[in-house]
Amino acid sequence: MLLYSRMGVCETMNKSELIDEVFNQTVMPKKDCVRAVDAVFGIILAELEKGNSVKIANFGTFEIKQVPERKITDLRSGEVVSVPAQETVRFRPARKIKAKVNARSSGR
Repeated sequence: MLLYSRMGVCETMNKSELIDEVFNQTVMPKKDCVRAVDAVFGIILAELEKGNSVKIANFGTFEIKQVPERKITDLRSGEVVSVPAQETVRFRPARKIKAKVNARSSGR
């Protein structure tokens, strides 16, 4: 799948492509690769549902972030609307990931 970002067009890996890549880089049968990827995602989701963060060394941290109530303007009507407070998931990449992405985007 192609996505457009500030740096232009980039490819996006979907879940089935991730499973294929796990299969290609391991000696596990494909069914086990599917179970492993599903298990990792399931564990991360379960921890986030409990309100916990998930920190993966040299990769990053998944955490719950509180977004406060805010006012926005409806562009169609011009009316000011209140958006209620909510929780969202935030991913903070590790320094190594940031450095690799920045090196790629700056052409190093």
